[in-house]
Amino acid sequence: MLQRRLLVISFSTSALAVALVLAYRVAAGSGDLDFLLWNLALAWVPFVAALALDDVRRTPLSLQLPLLALWLLFFPNAPYLVSDLVHIDPWDHAATSILGDVALVGAAPAGLALGFSSLALVERSVRERFGGRVALVLSVLSLIAASIGIYLGRVVRLNSWDILARPRTVGGVLHRLALDPLAHPLAAVATVALAATLAVLYLRFRRATVAD
Repeated sequence: MLQRRLLVISFSTSALAVALVLAYRVAAGSGDLDFLLWNLALAWVPFVAALALDDVRRTPLSLQLPLLALWLLFFPNAPYLVSDLVHIDPWDHAATSILGDVALVGAAPAGLALGFSSLALVERSVRERFGGRVALVLSVLSLIAASIGIYLGRVVRLNSWDILARPRTVGGVLHRLALDPLAHPLAAVATVALAATLAVLYLRFRRATVAD
């Protein structure tokens, strides 16, 4: 069963990430990496939404739209864990620092597993209702949106709930990006590269896990 396979993958990678963060906390006596636990919790939101959507995928579309909106809103939080790798300090060779770097690296697969698992479930729901082409387009657009969301979170420092709490701020940022997407060329290139990388990794994940 697809849900069971994806649950095992997501839970296993998340458990490893939590164990590494807790090991660092004990060894370093510091909660410096506790933000990874919060980010991991946020990464579970789209997966839970996708599980719920998959359970009701044969119900009327009106019942599915709120779950789809919730999934899309929080979907970038899953691959966002990869961007936490920027906290790695390659020049600090202390044992606790290395353990912290291992925890940062260990959180990335958990984020990807949760994000890709949720996308696979959403893709199945959309494919059954609208066909394979629409599902493919949705997957590509979702990965692009996730890359933009990671940029907004990491660089602009916006959160998913800011769409509800500060819609004008988010709208203003998106409007400026739409008018001049090359205003920050390095960020634009990085976002495109990230979207392409996520697409390649998702295809590999999908081939390895989705069999039904």
